[in-house]
Amino acid sequence: MMLISNLKSKIQNRDACIAVIGLGYVGLPLVIRFSEEGFRVIGFDVDKEKVEMLNKGESYLKHIPSSSIDAAANNGFSATSDWEKYQTAMSSSSVSPLRSAPTRSLTCSTSKGQWIP
Repeated sequence: MMLISNLKSKIQNRDACIAVIGLGYVGLPLVIRFSEEGFRVIGFDVDKEKVEMLNKGESYLKHIPSSSIDAAANNGFSATSDWEKYQTAMSSSSVSPLRSAPTRSLTCSTSKGQWIP
């Protein structure tokens, strides 16, 4: 119960570090939103080119301007392909978009991370 209380306090005070797995067209807007709310965010993606672009403040999505990436970086956002850095976050969200046939509708799965002291 102490861990939950501690996590709630860190979230309310915006001291929690949030990790987002998958920096695609769903994960990157999520990163930006958490950042706008004052959280430090670690973004994890296996695509090293994407990670490099984001860490340079460059967007690879047409609908997200590079200025949004810069603003997130100024609030503590960093992107990584290093699993060890991802594990330093207190809470995580995994965004895994899948297209289902034959309607090609979008489905996403989200998972809660565990607090890591």
